[in-house]
Amino acid sequence: MVRSKHKAVSLLLAVMMVLSACFVSGFSVFAATTEESIASAGGTLVYFKNSQNWNPVNIHYWGGSEVTTWPGKTMSPVSGTTDIYSFEVSAGSTGIVFNAGGNSAQTGDLTVPAESGKVYDPSTNAWSDYSGPTVPTEPATETQPTSGGSTQPTSAKPTAPSGDNVIYCQNDAGWSSVNCYMWNSSADNNSGWPGVKMTDIGDGLWMYEMPKEFKNVIFSNNGSSQTSDLTYPGTNMVYNNSTGKWTQYDASPLRITSFTTDLASPQYTGVEIMIAADAKSNDGTVSYQFSVTDPSGKTSVLKSFSASNTVVWTPAVVGDYTITLDVKDTAGNTNQRTMSYSVADATLLVKPLIKAISPSNNGQIQKGASATVAVNAGGGNTGTKLLFYKYIVTDPNGNQNTPYYTLSNTYNFTPTVLGTYKVQAFVQGSDNQTVNKTYTYTCVGKIDPTEPPTSEPTQPPTQKPTETTPTSPTEEPLKLGDANADGVVDVRDATCIQLYLVGQFTLSDRQYKAADMNQDGVVDIRDATEVQLYVAMNV
Repeated sequence: MVRSKHKAVSLLLAVMMVLSACFVSGFSVFAATTEESIASAGGTLVYFKNSQNWNPVNIHYWGGSEVTTWPGKTMSPVSGTTDIYSFEVSAGSTGIVFNAGGNSAQTGDLTVPAESGKVYDPSTNAWSDYSGPTVPTEPATETQPTSGGSTQPTSAKPTAPSGDNVIYCQNDAGWSSVNCYMWNSSADNNSGWPGVKMTDIGDGLWMYEMPKEFKNVIFSNNGSSQTSDLTYPGTNMVYNNSTGKWTQYDASPLRITSFTTDLASPQYTGVEIMIAADAKSNDGTVSYQFSVTDPSGKTSVLKSFSASNTVVWTPAVVGDYTITLDVKDTAGNTNQRTMSYSVADATLLVKPLIKAISPSNNGQIQKGASATVAVNAGGGNTGTKLLFYKYIVTDPNGNQNTPYYTLSNTYNFTPTVLGTYKVQAFVQGSDNQTVNKTYTYTCVGKIDPTEPPTSEPTQPPTQKPTETTPTSPTEEPLKLGDANADGVVDVRDATCIQLYLVGQFTLSDRQYKAADMNQDGVVDIRDATEVQLYVAMNV
């Protein structure tokens, strides 16, 4: 009888990580944005080290004078750095979750630091003191405007701009107001900081008609939350303060205000990519359709017209794609937008890549019933080219399992209390490079019958089953270590054991007994090591 994989090996790997953060300094900012002035105002300025290349970077916070709506507000990149983002959370806030725009990439629930000026690094899961450049405002030689500074009225919806230099900001970050500071030099600007208050023309869109063309621009929430230094791209362009992207201003009756992906191009085959859009209609209800044209030129509809403005796309072929958004409203208006997207081959990556994690029951689990986490990973193209997995499960009371590395890409656990469970999955290559993602489960007393049933545990048994089909009486036992049954114990037998452990080789009953080199009843990585030692001593 041919036997499938009996047990995925459990490995306990000691991972030593030395991280350093190199920040650029020598950067002047206004006193209004220093950590001291923010602390005196009651808010807490926090930083985030984007070590995992999230795009965008959002912050969700609660417990104080303001509670954000998930996924929270978009953090601002800090000029002079490549991976540091900042935000001032409201006074009295107690909890924070950093996330990549609301998709699966997110931290756990974090406690707001007691002092401003702390930076959180998700790769180390720790806060530390931040000593790099702070959020830019304007050149330090300029002064803040007095209370009588110039602003533009917002009471009336304007007519079409009359000049050639018009700039827009799509306020998807939910700022209370939007200011536009523009300059060519420290002495040549549109107004003292924080610039001119833009005109709210409805649907979250703010407009500013500048007196002349400027090279640079900063948008801000009246000087607090703000963008980095941006280059003015030309008239009639819209900057989205949530996605950080420029688009052409759309003046049609059905206006597309955003069309984005949660993961920036390029990505890899098998990666789940969230496509999202938003459109505003002057006359009716909006419907969205998403389609994609693959490298061969074939177009497929990902989601037909509906009220849903998001879709998850998982590319399967390497190459250049075109993603198309079509919108229509009940008044008969239509509009379309396209974007280019590149997909590469993850098998060539040295660093591991988590493509997707599939929680059972759509994130809902039942008390006392087995729940399964399945990780789809790639990369790790170095050394043995094996990927190792570790799972940390935190229950609603803060209790955790004892994590260890294994070759199994699935993990089962049984929730014992109601509430929110966090499952953090780690994937490590043979060179110890590691990535991780966190998913959240909700443990309920009873699963909704419309949800898919809980699947049976998919992890291999912890030991060889005792009931087996006897081998033919004419078959003689194989030599101990001869896993491939070729009559010789050599390094190929160790390779067969490793392939068996990752599900790429099968063992008959005779081969299983021979592969159990240390005779402990279980075929695991220790047996492959024993075979290698045997071969080395008998060369």
